[in-house]
Amino acid sequence: MDTHKNIKFNIVINEYKVMIVIWSILIILSLCWNIYAVENEIQETAAAALRASIHKDLSIRLWGTSHGGVYVKPTRHTPPNPYLNIPNRDIMTTNGQPLTLMNPAYILRQIQEDYPEEFGMKTHLTSLKLLNPKNKPDAWEENALKIFNTDQRELLQVQKINGREYLRLIRPLIVEEGCLKCHNHQGYKVGDIRGGISSKAPLDFFRKGRENNIVYLIISHLLIWVTGLVSIIVWYRRNQKLSDARSFTEEQLKRSNEEIQQLNEVLELRVKKRTAELEFVNNELQTFSYSVSHDLRTPLRAIDGFSLILLENYSGKLDEEGIRILNIVRKNTKHMSDLIDDILHFSSTGQTELSRYDVDIEGVVNDVLEKIKPQIKDHSTSIHVGNLPKAFCDRALIHQVFENLVLNAVKFSSKVEKAQIDISGKIEGNHIIYHVRDNGAGFDMKYMDKLFNVFKRLHSQNEFEGTGIGLAIVKRIVNRHGGKVWAEGETGKGATFYFSIPLKSVLL
Repeated sequence: MDTHKNIKFNIVINEYKVMIVIWSILIILSLCWNIYAVENEIQETAAAALRASIHKDLSIRLWGTSHGGVYVKPTRHTPPNPYLNIPNRDIMTTNGQPLTLMNPAYILRQIQEDYPEEFGMKTHLTSLKLLNPKNKPDAWEENALKIFNTDQRELLQVQKINGREYLRLIRPLIVEEGCLKCHNHQGYKVGDIRGGISSKAPLDFFRKGRENNIVYLIISHLLIWVTGLVSIIVWYRRNQKLSDARSFTEEQLKRSNEEIQQLNEVLELRVKKRTAELEFVNNELQTFSYSVSHDLRTPLRAIDGFSLILLENYSGKLDEEGIRILNIVRKNTKHMSDLIDDILHFSSTGQTELSRYDVDIEGVVNDVLEKIKPQIKDHSTSIHVGNLPKAFCDRALIHQVFENLVLNAVKFSSKVEKAQIDISGKIEGNHIIYHVRDNGAGFDMKYMDKLFNVFKRLHSQNEFEGTGIGLAIVKRIVNRHGGKVWAEGETGKGATFYFSIPLKSVLL
């Protein structure tokens, strides 16, 4: 008996160890993702700055090209261009003032030399066919210019220069009609790639404050991890007490059964008493399970509540950064609460037994639309319900599938001025295929295989809220019915989600 108890105890302990490991992995994954997002945002900001710098230089070049260059008074700083061999390079005004022609490349190069770095960014004019040795490309620029001779029109890379990380960007210079005035003798024609203009910026300039952001992320994730850990420990202790009580009751019941053989009438009364006790314990177990689902969230609510108190009562004593941090804590707390709900829901969909019968799918969809009315009342969404054949399935689970897909369509079309959602189905071969179509944000088809995986999201939390589990639940339910799920979409033009259910004749 003791050996059996020890084995059972070890199994329970291992289960809770697995829960703690899974919880820790989830927190680590969330932290890594957020740190990655911070670094990605830094590179995007730097890339935008580099593009702006190059656009500025290209605008100057186009302006100079459109005017055929600019005549200026020659000085020591601006001598006649020795690499410009065209008629009327040097002229004399009617009043005897000498002027020399600055072609677009000369103008741009002098600006780059006079103002070599703007906010840490440095631009450089370069070419594989040199007129001016100053335009000689380095190894990275030379490789980029060779790539431009194919189909690529921009190259963006991180490169270490003298031990310092730089983000480098280069774009080609395309020959236009005005360029032939100075470069016709090189054999160029309109549309050729004459060279490129590159820009580079040190990433450490854009990473100022990154360490603070990462510290804040670590602290918030640590608080959530500790909260979850405490909840698991509390759950374990309560469950252990309940398990001990149930074991004790089972032992007492066994002894009573042995006494029944000797004391019929007395034992019958005792059996009723023990049965009542067992029913009481089972009811307590159900009550406890319900209580645990709330106790898991109590620490999260505490964190959120105290954060709200700080924001409402002490905002005057906090700077903007402090307020921002508290808002991040509250946002992550809510996200974690939603995540716990979805994880429990995802787990339960694989445990319930299927109850198949002929289901009116049109009635299911109408029930879903009625249920989500409060959630879509603020959206100007037009929902069309087409033909929906009946299916041999579990009504409750298929209701969940349609609810998840419709809410998904509403969410990702919420930013469209006239959102449209179409729900329909048809029989093809041995399956009924249903679809939910919207004209919302859509997605890139190359990421289709990630859509139905747990925690896989193609949009950031700031764009569209969610936990990344809804579609995974859909896939699990449909797979349990013997069907499959897939999607089609295009970025900015909406998406269509399909799922199939086998016909009743196939299953029976």
